Amino acid sequence: MASYVGNPPAQVIQLQDNEVTTSKILDDAVTTPKVNDDAVTADKISDGAVSLAKLSATGTKDNTTFLRGDNSFQVVNTDLVSDTSPQLGGNLDGNGNTIDLTANTTSFGVPSGTTAQQPTAASNEGHIRYDTDENVIYYSDGVSWKKLTSVVVQFSSLSGNIYVDAASTLTLTGTGFGTSITVNFTQSSDAIDEDVSVTPASDTSATVTVPSAVYNNVTAGNVVTVTITNSDGSSASKTTTALALPTGGTITSAGGYRYHTFNSSSSLVVPSGFTATADYLVVAGGGGGGKLDGGGGGAGGYRASTYSLSANTYTVTIGAAGTGSSTQGVRGTNGGNSVFDTITSIGGGGGGSHTGTETGASGGSGGGASHNNSSVSGGAGTAGQGFAGGAGYAGGGGVNAGGGGGGAAEIGNTDGRSHGGDGLDWQSLGTYYAGGGGGGQEQSGGYSGGDGGLGGGGHGSSNNAGANGTAGTTNTGGGGGGGGYDSGSGGNGFAGGSGIVIIRYAI
Repeated sequence: MASYVGNPPAQVIQLQDNEVTTSKILDDAVTTPKVNDDAVTADKISDGAVSLAKLSATGTKDNTTFLRGDNSFQVVNTDLVSDTSPQLGGNLDGNGNTIDLTANTTSFGVPSGTTAQQPTAASNEGHIRYDTDENVIYYSDGVSWKKLTSVVVQFSSLSGNIYVDAASTLTLTGTGFGTSITVNFTQSSDAIDEDVSVTPASDTSATVTVPSAVYNNVTAGNVVTVTITNSDGSSASKTTTALALPTGGTITSAGGYRYHTFNSSSSLVVPSGFTATADYLVVAGGGGGGKLDGGGGGAGGYRASTYSLSANTYTVTIGAAGTGSSTQGVRGTNGGNSVFDTITSIGGGGGGSHTGTETGASGGSGGGASHNNSSVSGGAGTAGQGFAGGAGYAGGGGVNAGGGGGGAAEIGNTDGRSHGGDGLDWQSLGTYYAGGGGGGQEQSGGYSGGDGGLGGGGHGSSNNAGANGTAGTTNTGGGGGGGGYDSGSGGNGFAGGSGIVIIRYAI
């Protein structure tokens, strides 16, 4: 490049490419104030014309660094996993590209929170979130939040049974029931396909009554499929085998129980596959009343508890009623024993007769004693089955009476109104069993005979003709009323009531 002494010529000749090199220009000879904006462009600088040494950047330039805005080189971090706290300064824009995480074998997190924390759907169209209350993912269509996946129902257990020709209730447990489910019963060979709509008690429990279209058509031993479908369309199934029910006696159903009532001797037949804990009542026959101011007959023995039923044939024997005495000095006869399998109830004791055998006989409940001036005792009851009969009553002035027969709940009474002891109300169903018979009385005493106890006890009479006297009620185990007196040989005693056996179990 030429130099000039004195004033430069009026016109400077334009320099050609490559005529000015770094060796011909001093450092800092050209500064920003001396170069117009955009005077030097990329097409005017050859590759490699400006070397790293001519830049003020710090750091080392190589294929692992990039130039930052602060004029420094930064090493590229190729291991993104090691950055445990990346943050976004704004929304992440995919720029039309797809995020591919398919090689990751762990999981992908989405925003989650309660239903109450759910943001407005209108401003979040296309967004998804996990609802922690319902354990399900929702998406927004710009109007409302909708489930992205259904609630999956889990059917963990089925309790209860399907019985042939009898309604029953099943209890279903699991999860994901929601507020409504459909329970389907299917049995192909019996042509059963029946739906029942059910409102669950909770998200995890529901009960369903087996419909008549199922129990009236199913065959014992066939397998029935029970399927739960929730409102999201998710379903799950369990199976159960239809069972035949026991037979025997008079069969009725009430209050969720099936009853077998035996008024005569027979058998309870429990089929294969059936098991239950049953309630039982076994009442023996009531004793007969005594003659002539005779004692009332004692109630038949009363036994009630529970029994485990399984496939078997169980013998049932119904105790006969004791007969009333028609002979002075001879008691009424005892009632017969009632039996269910190994359970035996003792027949009620006969009432005492005047004169001769005045004491009442022992039994399930004891018979009352006849009238006697020495006031002889009534018969003893059997522990756990009944109470003793009442003693005879000699009040004088015509007020003489036999004692009342003992009942399942109390002893027979001893006074001028010798009523029989009361029986018991089995399972609080309003029906009493095993009441003692009332004692017979002298008509001249002005009384009409003792009342029978609650539970079928017969009424005592007040004269030879048996006025007001009655037998014990059939199939209650009630004792018979005692015979009265107005002259001569006196009135006869009355028969007791026959026994009964009742078996019940829940269905």
